[in-house]
Amino acid sequence: MSTPPPTLAEGFESLRQYPNLDDVKYAAGALSMIVSMYLAQPGPPLDPRYELTKECLELLKRQPELHEMLKRAHADESYDLVRASVFIRKPFPKKAQELLDKLRPSLATYIRDTEPIGPWHSHPQPTDPALLAHMESLGLLSPEINGLPSMILKDLGSFTNDPVLSSRVRNLFVRGKKTVMVNTSGSGKTRLLLEGLCNNWGLYFLILNPGVRDLGSVDFRGVVEDVARFSNTPASEDTARNFESNLSCAEERLGEALLARLLVFRMFLELAKDDGLTEDHKRTWLILQLLPGLSGRNDVFRSLTLYLRGYDVRYAISETFDNICELMGSDFHLFLVLDEGQAAATGKDSLPRAFHAEPGKHPFLLKILETWDKRLPVDSFSCAIAGTDIPKSIFKDLKYADQLRWTSDTGSFDDQTLHERYLRRFLPPSLLATQLGEDFLQRALTWTSGRHRDTVTLITELLMWNFQRPHNALDDYIAKATQFQPTDGEKWAESESSSPDLIVPVTRPKVEPHVFSQLLDCNETESTLREAIFHYLATDKRLPRLKVDKIETVSLGFGRFVDGGMNEITLDEPMVLAGMASWMTKKHPTDKQQLDSYLDCLQQSPPTTAKAFSACLAFYFSRAFDAKPNLSDIFTFPAPAPPAWAKHPVELVGLHTTTGTVTPLATSASSLADVVSWMEHASPTPFCIPAVEASTPDLLFVLKLKNGTYLWVVMQLTPTKSNGSDLLKSLEEAHLFCDADHNADSALHTRAIELLNAPPAKGGPSTRSAPTVLRVVAAFDTQFNLKNPKKGKGKAHPVHASLSMDMFHTIAAELKPADFVQSVVANVLKRKLEAVDDEHGEGREAKRRSSTQSESGEKVETEDEKGEAQTDLASNSSRVTTRGQRKKALEALEAKEDEEKGLEEEKVEEEEVEEGPKPKSKPRSKPKSKPKSSK
Repeated sequence: MSTPPPTLAEGFESLRQYPNLDDVKYAAGALSMIVSMYLAQPGPPLDPRYELTKECLELLKRQPELHEMLKRAHADESYDLVRASVFIRKPFPKKAQELLDKLRPSLATYIRDTEPIGPWHSHPQPTDPALLAHMESLGLLSPEINGLPSMILKDLGSFTNDPVLSSRVRNLFVRGKKTVMVNTSGSGKTRLLLEGLCNNWGLYFLILNPGVRDLGSVDFRGVVEDVARFSNTPASEDTARNFESNLSCAEERLGEALLARLLVFRMFLELAKDDGLTEDHKRTWLILQLLPGLSGRNDVFRSLTLYLRGYDVRYAISETFDNICELMGSDFHLFLVLDEGQAAATGKDSLPRAFHAEPGKHPFLLKILETWDKRLPVDSFSCAIAGTDIPKSIFKDLKYADQLRWTSDTGSFDDQTLHERYLRRFLPPSLLATQLGEDFLQRALTWTSGRHRDTVTLITELLMWNFQRPHNALDDYIAKATQFQPTDGEKWAESESSSPDLIVPVTRPKVEPHVFSQLLDCNETESTLREAIFHYLATDKRLPRLKVDKIETVSLGFGRFVDGGMNEITLDEPMVLAGMASWMTKKHPTDKQQLDSYLDCLQQSPPTTAKAFSACLAFYFSRAFDAKPNLSDIFTFPAPAPPAWAKHPVELVGLHTTTGTVTPLATSASSLADVVSWMEHASPTPFCIPAVEASTPDLLFVLKLKNGTYLWVVMQLTPTKSNGSDLLKSLEEAHLFCDADHNADSALHTRAIELLNAPPAKGGPSTRSAPTVLRVVAAFDTQFNLKNPKKGKGKAHPVHASLSMDMFHTIAAELKPADFVQSVVANVLKRKLEAVDDEHGEGREAKRRSSTQSESGEKVETEDEKGEAQTDLASNSSRVTTRGQRKKALEALEAKEDEEKGLEEEKVEEEEVEEGPKPKSKPRSKPKSKPKSSK
């Protein structure tokens, strides 16, 4: 075991034992003691060779001036000058110095170059001179010959010309603070960091290269890889020694990377000042950090970091930073920027447990910040950190917690005007002058709204194809990112593919796909996304924004913050939702095989809320009632037999499709007033799904019976096992349509009950025929066997039923997963188009409608058609699309059917007397599995 070095007190006491140091042998012993006691102390690194008296004797003989210095210091009992002497300092690594010497001339050449990055040229080039001129006018740059254009370097530094963008940058670069920006991948965090470094001197560190852009040194990634090889002892066997060893080694590696960057930065400033330092040099220095190979060597920062391995960098960092401050002046301030910070914040995928964001551990991000704070003057630098998952909890109780600032203000392409303006900058005028081009622009605006990366990657794809096949390029990109093949542009895609002059690009952009399989380990987030899909399966509104407790949707790359304070999250991007819907139709966990049916999809990813179950049933009913089945086939009535009027075919009111899908199916009622409004036929949707804090049914719709009369259907649902009788109680008048305070005396409650007790249209059935309302209960994958309550005196019991799970399984097993996915995507795209109209008025939508049909294939009406009432609401040849038309259509139908009604009622009366039930219609197929029964 080695002897521990003497303390300073012990060393000084030993030095006093020497009467004088005239004798070089005594001087050698004293020098050996000085080196030993100062070796582990702060200051210039000392050469450990001189702990040996023999080595000191040889040194003093070679350097007599050191001997004289030592004698004076001994007489004064002050050894600071000796300790700082270059004679005993550990020599700077030879290879590191050689690298710096070779770097200087090439770095000087790089600085003098006004644009170190060459222009991008398409390869192969287009044959159309006008198109070629347009592409060259874009001024794109590319670090590689025949490579991809670097979109992130396009107009780098231009954010200062835009008040909104420059404000975001200033919010990120605040002196004296450690500002943390958190938002989803591809949201524009990196571009904001780079823009800030065009206006501020700084060091750009990248924790890991995400693979979609080849920018930045790998020096910090190398540090992470080195740290990942440290001891990773299981938690039960962790020791203080292992823990401290990991932290100490990590600090050494981080210090080496910091020193390497500062040494090159100092050289850059020295060379730049020779010809006069300007603001443009900030951008030049940034580009060197982004493309370190421009200096004439392969990643000079990583190479220099490796050559500094084992060198005590503590004093060298301080000394180099002091040199920089002398060059730049006393007010010099440095920004240390850390990108992809989530890899250091949690460490769960790449670092030992000692650096995980767990209790008792020390996240690597904290170690980075601590190292910077220890090695640099705290008032001379600030930090800007960006990532997708940086928990606030890891900074709790830290001494610099008051320096932390948090933001999520990245901006987005939710502003359709800005989004369209950006796209039009790149699209050739010849393309935009065609209907194909205009339709492509609308598709691109819809599909790539939200995060910036989607739009930028699409533009890169278009450039590499020389804009030959824009619709196919968009389809290919969507398919790569989501594993979903879009069909909304099939017409144009087919015509593009038939062109005989297609030139296939040599290089294509990397696409970072959404990895939905990671949801298998994140149950809560998987459930959140699943509920979003069910929402878009049926309802007519965009999904309400989520709160910060759903932040995992952001860190996993599905949701994104839409405010600057990390408070509101949206799940509305078509590519995310299309990909999620498609993933729900794959067999987990391999995701390689397609499920066979809609039923399989629901059984693998069942709804977890009544609202989600309502959407699933709305989709199911829209298909089930399309065949006009007997009502008693769809619902199970209490024994002994269903009522006679339920043994006839029924139709769903308000539904029209030409391809089997509809957008939207349901009104999402956000208040009790919205529910009443829907019941008053203010909306054309066939279903109503309340989403209010009030006692309302979970699903409402209207059916048309064979005799021409109409029937309200109100359903109470549960996605879990429950008691059917308890659910029925919530459908009693006393409990229905109460407000959040269970007030049954409100005007809305009274109006809703009034509507429910009357047929949905004038001239409803008589008391001898069908009732005005049918109360239905259902639980997912559970069959309720209800009983009729005992009749009270003078009052008939309300008619009720349960969902027939046999028929549900039968029909759902016939529905294809593709139908489910296409319906979700159609609704998502529709909601996005409506968002555009909210900003730009109805004229834009009317223009689009005049030449296109919706994804679902439904009849698309112009503004002139909006005022025309439909006269056949129940048929499949028309659809009510404006406020009040549904009610008018119902009234028109009643007038037409009055002559037939008497005959129909007589038939019903005769059938009610019959004892035997009418034979059921032939079943479609045997259900896959029997549902569980619950009484």
